[in-house]
Amino acid sequence: MNTNSRIKNSTLNFISNVVIQGIAFVTAFVVRRVFIQSLGVEFLGINGLFNNILTILSLAELGIGTAMSYSMYKAVKDADKDRLTGLNNYYRSLYNRIAIIVLVLGLSLLPFLQYIVKLDRMIPHLHIYYALEVVNSVISYLFVYKTTIVNADQSGYKLNYIGFGLQLITSVLQIMALLAFKKYMIYLLIGIGITFVNNLVRSHFAEKWYPFIKDKTKVLPDVEKKEIWKNIKSMFMYKISGVILNNTDNILISVIVNTAMVGIYSNYLMIYNKANVLINMVFSAIIPSVGNYNAKATPEEKYKLFNTVDFISYISYSLIAICVYFCGDDLIRAVTGTNTLLLTKNVLIVTIIYFYLNMLKRAIAVFRETTGLFKYGKYSILISAILNLIFSVILGKLYGIFGILLATIIARLLSDIWYEPFVLYRVIFHKKVGEYYGKQIFRLLVVIGIIILIIPINSVIAIDHLYFRLAIKGMITMTITLCIFILVFRKNQSYIYIKGKFRDIIMKSILKVNANKSFNNAK
Repeated sequence: MNTNSRIKNSTLNFISNVVIQGIAFVTAFVVRRVFIQSLGVEFLGINGLFNNILTILSLAELGIGTAMSYSMYKAVKDADKDRLTGLNNYYRSLYNRIAIIVLVLGLSLLPFLQYIVKLDRMIPHLHIYYALEVVNSVISYLFVYKTTIVNADQSGYKLNYIGFGLQLITSVLQIMALLAFKKYMIYLLIGIGITFVNNLVRSHFAEKWYPFIKDKTKVLPDVEKKEIWKNIKSMFMYKISGVILNNTDNILISVIVNTAMVGIYSNYLMIYNKANVLINMVFSAIIPSVGNYNAKATPEEKYKLFNTVDFISYISYSLIAICVYFCGDDLIRAVTGTNTLLLTKNVLIVTIIYFYLNMLKRAIAVFRETTGLFKYGKYSILISAILNLIFSVILGKLYGIFGILLATIIARLLSDIWYEPFVLYRVIFHKKVGEYYGKQIFRLLVVIGIIILIIPINSVIAIDHLYFRLAIKGMITMTITLCIFILVFRKNQSYIYIKGKFRDIIMKSILKVNANKSFNNAK
């Protein structure tokens, strides 16, 4: 088992994620540009649409992954190998069934593709492309259960390097295939092959590091299975609601507007997805630490930790939202190589607001998953999903893509955005939630103020070279934003705590380097 400290594990997870995702961020944009130039925006729309359909089919997963991770935190902390093995075996049996369900449900949608895909020209082999996407999705469930213990034990950074290497290979092979053959089918087959190899290799290393999980004889008592299923049922509400909220927009855009528009929107969506990855690399590094800490912490200790996590989250997603506002269109021009695949300014603004609200709850989600809070607020997000569908159909027919995205924002504001913090503060922290609402309003005003301040500065940047202009605007925006954040939040307790931790890490690194130099000189 992992014997490092929580801070060291979180740091290792974070550093590995930064390096990996930084390179993956660049390669993803290269693949996207080659994809558009080789196949066109129609295939980009199809790719985005199929991915959303399969994400909806992932409802069969029921939120089992989160529930199982939550069940493993205490067992990892206690080094209870028998229970961990039993959990792993139970997880395996559940995921094997899920793979079959996803395969059956996915293929059953083949006759209905003609009603979902809406293009000006016919795309041959459309049903084969979709079937291959289904196969890729099914393969992803085959070995994933073995890696849950790695993440619960705060050793996910070990697997990150494996995933990064294979992801890089995938990108290179797909770029070569697109340039050489310009065939979407070859692009999909490469993805399927790498998905299989990735899961197989990660599974191998999980068994190597935790050999006791290979014991197939260990089983969980029925009473524990029932408790896990209670958590799964609660998580399913979040799962189904989250999928409806975050993954039906592309389908509605395809049906109400057209599938090509899905391709245009997916370029912006990719920016947010990559931004989510950058933010999630912070949280994936700390979630196991938070889970282990919350297993025995007092409500006041949990509250202090939440404030720190929430502050890190705010700085991250606010910085990204501000940068996308000023640099989003230029970034799309750089990715696509054209000015014809841009959204209007009002649509860009609603996408930023949607991203901001989605990330607003990131710290809430961390504590929901690590404290069992998903048992309480499960209906609020379901209401949000239902409202989203109703508003999207109505506003989508009236205002197109703008109305569909606006509907999601309205639905969230009326439901889970305010309710989940209320439950967290009442059930976990035993505090009144008014302080949280006031804090978020103030933070939003800070973001709006920064945007108003930067608008006249960026408006005078008249540089013809796209990449140079993008770099200059990005640096100016980030520098001003970070300076204002430091000025406004310099006395904030979470900021002071984080600054102190970074200072300690830097000082320890310097002392370690000096100690090594002294040792080498002594020799």
